[in-house]
Amino acid sequence: MTPLPPSPSAPLARREVSARGYWLVWGALCQGWIVLSLFLPDSSRASVAPALYVLPLLPFFVAAAVRWVLLPRLTQPHLRFPLFILGLSLAEAAGLLTLLLLPESRLVALVLGLVGMAQFTPAFLPAPRR
Repeated sequence: MTPLPPSPSAPLARREVSARGYWLVWGALCQGWIVLSLFLPDSSRASVAPALYVLPLLPFFVAAAVRWVLLPRLTQPHLRFPLFILGLSLAEAAGLLTLLLLPESRLVALVLGLVGMAQFTPAFLPAPRR
């Protein structure tokens, strides 16, 4: 009796994501953010506490730290993709917090989210090996 071949999902944790996968996720999240920010209904508030203006910047700066400090230092390619997803999510969260907490500044929310996600353009990937 021959042994069973290894399961195709077994080495999944160590598998490297191709550059196409990074671009696909990045493009889908950017398009989703644009659609969400343009079509989310307005909600009006009477007054906004000054602390709410600073709160959306927290995930933006954490996303920037992930992109410019953590991602370049990673040597294992299989760890880049989860960190890439985390950073993109934090960048989108910064825009979403602005949109939900400060609905009068929709354009600021759109730009904050797009600038945060533009940091994660998959240009940090190494050149493909031939």
